[in-house]
Amino acid sequence: MGADRPTRVYDSMDGSRSGAEQTDWHEAAEVDFLAKVAQVLEQAVAQRRPPRLSLVAPPRALGILRQELGEATRAALAAEIAKDLVNHPVPEIEKQLAAMRQLT
Repeated sequence: MGADRPTRVYDSMDGSRSGAEQTDWHEAAEVDFLAKVAQVLEQAVAQRRPPRLSLVAPPRALGILRQELGEATRAALAAEIAKDLVNHPVPEIEKQLAAMRQLT
């Protein structure tokens, strides 16, 4: 799967052809991972019922998470911060989040 050349799609009505892109397995794995993150977040919100919740993720990941979150979790969201903090050390993340908190 995914190792062959791109598929050709033929339209039976007018005989036209078009190409179909190969599956991007990395993107599919990322979407699957974010769906699992959303499920864990849903469970945490259901069990702990936090009064406010801040979600920090890269812009694209944040968009996928928004689609996966249920009503209860969306209601608990106080802030969505579209920022990639993955490669930052924890003290730097804390400093940036504290600065963002002061702005709101």
